[in-house]
Amino acid sequence: MLGWSVTVHRDSWGPSMSKDRILARWNAGISGVDWVLALIKNRKGVQLAVGGYPSTFSVYADDVLPLIGEPVPPDSPLNERGVWNVYLNREAIARCGSRERLLVEVWDQS
Repeated sequence: MLGWSVTVHRDSWGPSMSKDRILARWNAGISGVDWVLALIKNRKGVQLAVGGYPSTFSVYADDVLPLIGEPVPPDSPLNERGVWNVYLNREAIARCGSRERLLVEVWDQS
């Protein structure tokens, strides 16, 4: 296990990687999924697929957007050691409703 590629996007029909649906994307080290697993543990989302190719989670925007907001808060997964290649789509984030469902796709980078 080398780490994870994480993509947060809007949960709607169509190609999952269309530009206007991607809210954030980054690469992270081995603990790079701990933040989303904590949401699941606290019943703030559900895991839809397991295995890392990808692992997929459904979460509410109001639980994720504060973590990737402007400015990025100190407890954000984006501030963890080993995070690189960060892309934030500020316009798409601003248009996202707080009770909107988001998909978090996590790809194993091993």
